[in-house]
Amino acid sequence: MQAQQEWEILSNQITDELWKIVYQRFSFEPDYYAKDSRYLLKEPHDLYSCKEIGLLADSDPNWRKTIQDIFCRCLKDQESMYVLDWQHTCYEYYPRVKVRKENPTFISDERFGDGGYYAYFPEFFPDGDYYLFFSKDFSWGYLTDPWRQQIFVYGEQLRQEIRAKAKFIGLILIESREENREEET
Repeated sequence: MQAQQEWEILSNQITDELWKIVYQRFSFEPDYYAKDSRYLLKEPHDLYSCKEIGLLADSDPNWRKTIQDIFCRCLKDQESMYVLDWQHTCYEYYPRVKVRKENPTFISDERFGDGGYYAYFPEFFPDGDYYLFFSKDFSWGYLTDPWRQQIFVYGEQLRQEIRAKAKFIGLILIESREENREEET
């Protein structure tokens, strides 16, 4: 029996289905030139600046573990979650698995000229692309925006967990939104 890996590549079919949900639910429109956010969240959420996070994440070995632990607490009895990397390989992620795969990892695939390709598992901060970390039922998520250097967090438990560790992991709260209520006329 093979040991559980930290992440597994999602099939094209599942990836396409997940992106369809993201585009519809969050009005996701990736664009470098856009002046506003790339996510439109209807649910309560927090928005963080993460401009200085890369250096902190690279210098502190506990940084990545802290994010993994937060995801594990939010997963409760679930084993895995989804991680989408816009226009790249997407994953099923098992944050309780502590042995990290080599990043990048060579994936054998005869459809490619060199017999495969390199898969890069996303970081927990936006280092050049949109990374989206979700529970499998989409009840909570951690969505990054590389151009604005921001992270959106929704789902009450994840919001609380991130708030409690925000200073340690280098996040600065920009705004916090509660339920959007339509005005009565």
